[in-house]
Amino acid sequence: RDYQFASLDSSSEKQQSSAADFIRAMDLTSLPSADGNTIESLKPGTTFNPTLQYFYQVIQDRAFSEEEKAELPELDPAISEYVRPDKRVFEGARHEIEQLRKQFTLVEVDDKADKAKKRIYWRDVIGQEAEEHEKEKVAVAVKAEAGADEKVKPEEGKMDFEPTFKISSINPIEDFNKMVGDRTHDRVAEAISQLTEIILKFIKESFEGSHHEKAYECLKVLRETCASEDEAPPYNNLIKSIKEQFQTGKHEGFWRMVCEGKLTLISKNETSSSDIIQQEADDFLMTSEVVNDV
Repeated sequence: RDYQFASLDSSSEKQQSSAADFIRAMDLTSLPSADGNTIESLKPGTTFNPTLQYFYQVIQDRAFSEEEKAELPELDPAISEYVRPDKRVFEGARHEIEQLRKQFTLVEVDDKADKAKKRIYWRDVIGQEAEEHEKEKVAVAVKAEAGADEKVKPEEGKMDFEPTFKISSINPIEDFNKMVGDRTHDRVAEAISQLTEIILKFIKESFEGSHHEKAYECLKVLRETCASEDEAPPYNNLIKSIKEQFQTGKHEGFWRMVCEGKLTLISKNETSSSDIIQQEADDFLMTSEVVNDV
């Protein structure tokens, strides 16, 4: 999880059809030959490992060369012929290539506006790591020497040097965000699992809805994080379980909060990690709304 990339948009039927036509057109089995017939390109029996072939070529060249420091020889044309793309393949697929370009237009994206939103990982600032570590050691030493009870705070914008490993029921959202934002270790899956347990605990231990609000806020944060971190399955499994257990009964008030807040399933439109189509996500809360209206 070193770097984050936006989920790919779902391809249209025309795009899929163009890609399939392009693949079929890049046929190596029927290329035109000099005598007007067709030949197969890159036959396994006559296509050799170019790395080994060039290695043998260099050994032979050095063995017969009289110079002690002779330059490396040029790659043999027979090898370079099947290393480089065969122009005949592309010439026969001109129409399909043009159609593919029309279907997949490339647009340059200016990411300056989103620069502030991008997460920075420790690998991106590895050159500063040693210096920051020294500062932290000095801060801890000052604290120990002074005997202070207050925790020494790191510089603004930097992660606390005492990372969170367990989400408490006192400040669950704050603990969860610390674990997800840990730049030294990937704790996203662990954080999601722990917050899931906290949410179910809040719901089950609520007396007349005493912890429903807290469970709802945690669920809302969990959904946002699972969508942005491409971790849709854990959330979708949880919300299905919540619907099954609490749609009716003494905790149905919490399920009404979920419906009013539209905390439905995470669909493919939000992240590629989901297998839920948008229609299923739209209908997920609708059933319960209709039941309540009746």
